[in-house]
Formats: sequence, C-alpha cells, structure tokens
Amino acid sequence: MKVLLLECKEIFDIRLLLILLFFTVIFYHLYMQVLRYPHANFGTASEYDIPFEMELVQEWGPTLNARELNKVAEKEAELMKEVDPVVASNEVLKKVGIHDFKQLKEIQCDLVEKDRLTGQEAEIIKAYDDIFFETSDDISKICFELQVLSRLTESIGWEWDMDESQANNLLDSYGDSIYRNEKVERMTTDYTSLNSYGAMYILRKDVRLLLVLIIIGNFVATISYQVKERLSGVLPIYVVCAGRGIFGKQLAASVLSCGILGAVQTICYLVLYWAKGLGAFWGCPAWTTYDSFYWPVPNFGWYAAVHLLLVWLVATASSVIVYLIGRAAVNYIAGIAISIPAGLVLSFSFMALFIQLFSYEENPLPPYWEVWVSGGFVLGCAMVGIARLWRDRRRDYLCWK
Repeated sequence: MKVLLLECKEIFDIRLLLILLFFTVIFYHLYMQVLRYPHANFGTASEYDIPFEMELVQEWGPTLNARELNKVAEKEAELMKEVDPVVASNEVLKKVGIHDFKQLKEIQCDLVEKDRLTGQEAEIIKAYDDIFFETSDDISKICFELQVLSRLTESIGWEWDMDESQANNLLDSYGDSIYRNEKVERMTTDYTSLNSYGAMYILRKDVRLLLVLIIIGNFVATISYQVKERLSGVLPIYVVCAGRGIFGKQLAASVLSCGILGAVQTICYLVLYWAKGLGAFWGCPAWTTYDSFYWPVPNFGWYAAVHLLLVWLVATASSVIVYLIGRAAVNYIAGIAISIPAGLVLSFSFMALFIQLFSYEENPLPPYWEVWVSGGFVLGCAMVGIARLWRDRRRDYLCWK
C-alpha cells in the first residue's frame, strides 16, 4: 500500500495539476454549454425558454396533470395581457382587424402552412416577426414564454392521456417491443413531463465533451508519469526479477489516480450545473415532449447520474490503455506518438456512442446497447491489464526458476 501511495503521489505532481486546471478552465470557456447558459440558444430552446420552464417546475412541480390544464390557460392569459397592447397599436394589424396576440398567433399559424402569401398576408407575418423579435427584449421574452406554453398545449392532444388500444395502434409500426411498451405506458398516463429540452441538451452535449476532457487529463497524467520514469533511468531495475512486481502497483496507481481525476472533473461539472439552477429539473421524468427513451429511469437526475457514471467508467478504463502503450513503447517519444492518436480515437468513438443516450433510433441495435458497449470496453481493458500483469508474474516465475 505504501508503494501504491508513493506512485500516486508521483502522478499527482503539483505542476501537472496546475497545467490540467488551466487547460480545464480554457476548455470550459471554449466548449462547455453550461457556461453559456442562460445567454445563448440551446438546440431548439431559446435563451428565455429554460428560465421560464424552471419557473413552471418550481410553481407547478415536475409534472402537469391532465386535471391541471387550467394552469396553462391562466398563465397564457396573464402573459398575453402584456403583449396585447403592442398588437393593438400595430398599424398593419389594425387594418386587418387583429387586436390581440391570441388572434394574431392563430392567423400566423394558418399562414405559415400556405405555399404562397398575398401581399397583405406577408405584411401580417412581418408584423408578427417584428413584435416577436424587434419590439423590445421584454416583449420577446414574453413571446418565447408563450411559445413554450403553446408547445406544452400542443403535446397534450397526441403525447399523453390516450387510450391504450389507441396508443398501440399508433405505435404498431415500431418493431422494438421494449421501446413500444415504454412509449405506450408514457402515452397512456394522465400527466406530462415539465422537463426542459434545453437543460437536457446542455447535459448531453457537455457530458460528451466532459468525456474528452477526462480522457485528455488521464492521458496527460499517465504519459508524464511514464516519461519521468524513462528519464530517471530506473527501468533497468524494473526488468529484473526483484523489481518487476512494481509494474502491477504502477498500473493500479495509474487507474486509481485517473479515477480520482475523473471523479473530481465530474463533481466539478455537477456543482456548476447545480449552481446555474439547472438541477431544478432533476426531479422531472427523464423525457421531454421532444424525446423518447428506452430506459424507464425514475427521473432526469437518475438519467444524468447514469450518463456521468458511464463516462467516468470509460474514461478511467482508458488509463489502462495509455499505461500499456507506455510499457510497450520502445522509448517515451514513441509512447507519446502512439498515445495521441489512441486518445483521439477513444474520445471520438465514445462521443458518437453517447450522442443521445437511450434515445430511440430506427436501427437494428439492441436496447441499452450503449451500456453493453461501455461495459464491454471496461471489461476488455481490465482483462488486458490482468493479462499483462500475469505475463509479468510468469516471467518472474521463469526467472527465479
């Protein structure tokens, strides 16, 4: 144990940790969506959507029951009072007899379905866009909030509170029984989720990038550790029988240290996510009106936990690969040259794997295939590491014999 701790201490060099900290800060500012919230659009969610959806969750709870639909109507009426004076004062809309936002929205929805517009209809569309985007930030915010409520209302008619036979008939074309059963169960409930698509978008995009960040940190930590070993000239001691046992402790130290680094990165992200207030959605069901999931996890918090756990396991297992590359390389330059493309291949492969974890796709892949692939990778890395250590023990046995 003492040797293991000493090896971990060797890996956790203060200069290396400072470099990783600096790189992490730069990486977050360049790529992580959580830092851009709330001053950016996230997928189809505007910068106003998530804060408003957060207010709805805090006011109504994580779900909206079928018996509570009057809350949506009341909220819409409250917001429209703020926009109606702007609509009523628009000269173009006055000419065509449009005096409130509800009437304008209904006409706009009909007009966008038409292939060709008359001059007057084009003016109505332009007036709608001007009110929506050009009047003021406050009016734009209210219009986007009304759009959120409109999407929620539209989902009511087809997304949930259906008869079971109706839902089965609708999903008859879906061949996967697990997806179909979960979807039927969801569509026959008397409530809908108030989870935010934007909050899920931020998590999904960031977790994939977090995987890359952790793998880069693990590779840098392990490579720098092995380079110091090579330059210190201790390898001739390790190749003799008396010193070969250190390899097992080095591998364990690499995995343990990388696991700790990955855990710290994961916890830091979670703290930042909660500090932004996005944790308000974690009690909501793990789906939105935009998405469908295989796995019936209890809520969004569980979905995030499983997602982050898979990322941490994969990133930690990658430390075995980089350690074995360093062991097999002729010199440290070759080890670095091989580790860089290996890290890139791993990062982009698993980024593609986690692109939409547990979401339904029209493909022949089995349910939970991301879990099977991730588990297989972790198990494969463990078996390769054990095989390498067994080879060292075998060589020790032959040497002493």
